[in-house]
Amino acid sequence: AHSFPTRRSSALFPSQDSARLGLIAATNFIIKQAKGANPLAFLVCSCLIAPWPLLILSAGRIGWSGIAQQLQHLDGHSIAALAFQVYPATLLGYTIWNSLLKRYPLAMVAPLSLCVPVFGMLASMWIFNEQLSWLKGLAMFLILLGLAINNWGKNWLTILSAKSHA
Repeated sequence: AHSFPTRRSSALFPSQDSARLGLIAATNFIIKQAKGANPLAFLVCSCLIAPWPLLILSAGRIGWSGIAQQLQHLDGHSIAALAFQVYPATLLGYTIWNSLLKRYPLAMVAPLSLCVPVFGMLASMWIFNEQLSWLKGLAMFLILLGLAINNWGKNWLTILSAKSHA
């Protein structure tokens, strides 16, 4: 078992979660404004920029020695996992996401990001034969129910109201 450094507090990086959410929001806004850009080409170009701030954030979290230690322990499984993250997950996922952002209002597309953990849990069930606990099943159901209400709730209320007045 490898022992990697845990999260360090830093005045420069008080909350990586806040920084991450801010970067995601800024990226969605930039993609929405780049109306004529090809989603795949836009993604490939942005992938040349993204590693550098992420490297700095990682150094702020675990230090340069932590990064060096992690690089020393790369093996075939790590490289395969990285290849999966880079190619099918990132290129396919973000190309679809960027295409949605070009076609629809950001307020309509943004809630769909809540599907990420649902698809992650389903993929772990399919690929790794992970068992789904009732709590995870309930969480997935509530996420999908919330999305359904958000997207179609107004139509459902209109239909139910029309039926009750008929």
